[in-house]
Amino acid sequence: MEKLRNFIVLTAIAALFGCAPSDDRGAADDSPRSGGDARFASAPIPARLVAESRADIPELARGAANLSDEILLSRQGLRFVEASSLPFLTSSVEGAAYLGADRVRALARGEPAHRCPAAAAVSGAASRPAAVAASLEACFAQLAARGADADCGCRVAALDEFLLDRRVSFGYATAVSALVVGDGREPAHLIAEALPPEGREQTVVLRDLNGEIGRAVLSGDQAQVRLNGAPERIFAGPRNRFGYRRGRMAERLELADEGGARLNVLIGVERRDVVRQ
Repeated sequence: MEKLRNFIVLTAIAALFGCAPSDDRGAADDSPRSGGDARFASAPIPARLVAESRADIPELARGAANLSDEILLSRQGLRFVEASSLPFLTSSVEGAAYLGADRVRALARGEPAHRCPAAAAVSGAASRPAAVAASLEACFAQLAARGADADCGCRVAALDEFLLDRRVSFGYATAVSALVVGDGREPAHLIAEALPPEGREQTVVLRDLNGEIGRAVLSGDQAQVRLNGAPERIFAGPRNRFGYRRGRMAERLELADEGGARLNVLIGVERRDVVRQ
């Protein structure tokens, strides 16, 4: 019962840190912009560029030739939002890569996101059709490498300074629940707090009710976890990603130390994930 109470408390704390797009209605001017003060154009009914399979990519790329700034700016109910109000673009590795990229750029994500673990940003393309095609190809490559469901698709979520998905899809939970099992220890319910990404890496601080117990560094398909103590324990291994929850990748880190001791760290878990494990 005590463990259950701790899990409930930690889950509530994580919810307080959850970041959703704010209701920032943008500045008075009526144009998107890139750079350090980037702002994006967002419509209530976004353009739908979804590939159910790789076979759909050529057709979607051809259609992107019609997505000029003029057309995208003519969408009904268009609003302009600061990048700071779109946490996925500022707090995730893939979002930050897109935010800092040059035109012509595109961001594609797995569809549906909750079970299709992929996000790919491309930049410097020769045209919007080329950017759309490259981002979708990269997205499907990630899905294949991560063993995603065969019916997973990919969606172009952003194109230059235009959002092509609902604003709610650009939320990002900075802190989520986590579970640590293995290494001969009792399962521990934790909070996993993501720090701002640094290039292609992101550090996640692991905390219990008494404070920080260790840190995970996520880099590509690999992870390293350092657990505080004397001596410090270091575990490393692959990331097994299975979808997004509140904009954050839900995943299992399958780790081992130099002595062969094994440790699993589940990040972004929900009750259904705990039961599944």
